[in-house]
Amino acid sequence: MEVNVFLLAKYPFLEEAKSFLESYSTVSFEDLSSDEDYVRAVKRGVERLKEAIVFKKISFKNENLIDFKAEVLSFPIAVAFVAALNDDFLRNIFATAEGKRVYELLKRDSYSDLELILKDQKIKFYSPEDPSSSLYRIAFSEYLKVSPQKWGKTWKLVNRQIKRGFVYVSKEELSRLVSEHVKNRILERSRHPVDAESFSGPLREGYVELKSTWESYKLKFAKFNKGSSESSFPPCMVRLISRQKSGENLSHVERRSLVTYLLAKGQSVEEIMTLLKSSPDFKESIARYQVEHLAGLRGSRKKYSPPSCETMKSYGLCFPDEWCKNIKHPLQYRGKPSSQTSKDE
Repeated sequence: MEVNVFLLAKYPFLEEAKSFLESYSTVSFEDLSSDEDYVRAVKRGVERLKEAIVFKKISFKNENLIDFKAEVLSFPIAVAFVAALNDDFLRNIFATAEGKRVYELLKRDSYSDLELILKDQKIKFYSPEDPSSSLYRIAFSEYLKVSPQKWGKTWKLVNRQIKRGFVYVSKEELSRLVSEHVKNRILERSRHPVDAESFSGPLREGYVELKSTWESYKLKFAKFNKGSSESSFPPCMVRLISRQKSGENLSHVERRSLVTYLLAKGQSVEEIMTLLKSSPDFKESIARYQVEHLAGLRGSRKKYSPPSCETMKSYGLCFPDEWCKNIKHPLQYRGKPSSQTSKDE
């Protein structure tokens, strides 16, 4: 079967891309160094990762279809760079950016492209039951795999139409689920060990350039100053801060809980913005508005309070330790007494 190279340029994670790239698998890096397609692919791979780091998204232009070989090959090269740099923060940024790219393309592409990708990724689905319906059906088990409940109320099963073991979703929602599936696959793939010492020629040069870019990017984040010792933070908030710092995308509820808590603990808007910059989907204008709104500096001018322990439990965000006993609010947490800390040490 003839390979649709233009489709692979848009969706280089497809299984069909493997056969397209087989011609490169038996060639050494040294031999590839003089291959013009390969050199352009490395350059695009570097650009791909830089775009993810700086802009939190990866572009797709018409010229990417013209130079389709470089575009297809640049994807596994970028994944190899991420694996070699071996930083979970970077993994999350790259995988999230690639997922966004897939989502934006699928939203505007034909139904046939979406269905082809679903089949390729072995996601069990059925097309709309009749021409008047625009809802796809996705197997209940598949929905649970690729739809994190943290996305919000809309995605919770209690708010979905379910019939005979299938969850009904729109084309846009299904595109979102596919993009999350792709993101998870990239995260998994980028965890496979890659030794940077094996790189040579253009690949080595690209790796050195990206390593410098990534180190400079991380230096922009001043160390987050909590304003008090970490022992005074309850475990629920310590976990959220840790996940935020590692580059995870916190849900709206998680981020709101963390921001309102930090504001109540006396953290400034700028200090909290420094912490939030580690989000893979960070947009300064949106994040700043949200933080300032919660701080009572925008909108209704009402300063929002952090959720109670009971509310955190309802969110599934409560992870109590022995010092959480007899408190009803995270702000009441005092942690291990200093006298006990001294004895332990």
